[in-house]
Amino acid sequence: MRGSARVCSSDSFAGLVTAGVPLGLMPFSVEHQCPQCGAQVQLGEADRVLSCVFCGVSHLLHTTHYHRFTLPVRYPGEQLLWVPYLHFKGSAFVVEGNEVKERVLHVSAPGTPARCVPPSLGFRSQTQKLKFLSASDPGDFLRFSLKPSDLLKGALVAAGAQKQGQPAYIGETASLIYLPLTRGPHSTYVDAVTGHALTNEPTFDPPLVEPPVADLVVSPALCPTCGGSLLVSPQAAALPCLNCAALWEWVNGRLLERVFFMAPAQQAAKWLPFWVLQPQLASPLTWGDLAATTRQPLAMRQRADQLWTFWCPAFKVRPRTLLRLAERLSLAPPIAALGSESTASVQFKAMSLHPITLPSREAGEMLPVVLASLTFTVLDRAVLFNQRATFGPPTLVYLPFESQGSDLVNQSLQVAINTGALSFSDTL
Repeated sequence: MRGSARVCSSDSFAGLVTAGVPLGLMPFSVEHQCPQCGAQVQLGEADRVLSCVFCGVSHLLHTTHYHRFTLPVRYPGEQLLWVPYLHFKGSAFVVEGNEVKERVLHVSAPGTPARCVPPSLGFRSQTQKLKFLSASDPGDFLRFSLKPSDLLKGALVAAGAQKQGQPAYIGETASLIYLPLTRGPHSTYVDAVTGHALTNEPTFDPPLVEPPVADLVVSPALCPTCGGSLLVSPQAAALPCLNCAALWEWVNGRLLERVFFMAPAQQAAKWLPFWVLQPQLASPLTWGDLAATTRQPLAMRQRADQLWTFWCPAFKVRPRTLLRLAERLSLAPPIAALGSESTASVQFKAMSLHPITLPSREAGEMLPVVLASLTFTVLDRAVLFNQRATFGPPTLVYLPFESQGSDLVNQSLQVAINTGALSFSDTL
């Protein structure tokens, strides 16, 4: 993979791998027209909810694989050609030696093998207003012909990461950004954003050109049961209903209802959401299976034949915090939370609910990472890390946390989360 890559050490997470883009230039802005009133709304790359500040209506956004954006054409010319770039941000977990290590991965790389295109988008995506790809956009579009997994592995290897097996990417945001090129003098190509001519000889293969794929679907953020407004946030993966207290997860363009509970609490400064998954098939099914798989001692008050459940934060957070929380709650879960009454009568408006930004599917992908991290046997670590689990229908549990200085604390679980770790999710 072309472009720079480096690792920056940090006390709070293992490192930041950056490929082909300067550090500190992560966010970019997208303009899109409100379907209700036509006003221009500003979105972030990871936003999956469009909330119009003018008419107050919210809509859910969905695309089949990637959100696809185009950079503006500042220097128009003949024979417009669009080049796809993969823009990726997320947490990467890899097995290195005898432990599981985590990194925050940020990649900007061309999705074509053509050597003449710029190695990265550089400052373009941060200084320009992007738009969703439209089928009416003029010009030819190069096909994204490289494998995203190869680009991401290349970024890890370039940063010096030693891996065993397939890395696990959790909480990722992956988009395709199309860079416009125009035909210049002497059959050269010009970057239509900066106006600079490409330094290398163009070698585009005509068979790689294909029609644009614009499959953005916009749906109203309304409860399918009662028609009430859903409690929205920009990056929400699941949304509670303010009217009937149902919970809906946004999955492949559909709202699927999820069972949820509220843990008992006298008071709480904030309620943090956690996915609870029941493994099936080859995964640990009981506490005895978990002890045999990881060589961990059987938890107190747990019988060997009792079903084991996997707990994972339902919100984006620093990768090390994500891993430690999943380990802590899966080894010593708050059993009372699952026995409490469902909150059909809870008034969400009076509660401080943290947004659900990590889908249940990605929570399931954390199970092999957690098992590999928990095991004491080096030979088992790579095997556990590379297994794939199946689960029954997910359940969501809101746990209460009190504010203590810069931390959110659950006293009964003896768990503390730094508020800075929560705000870090805005950059993923």
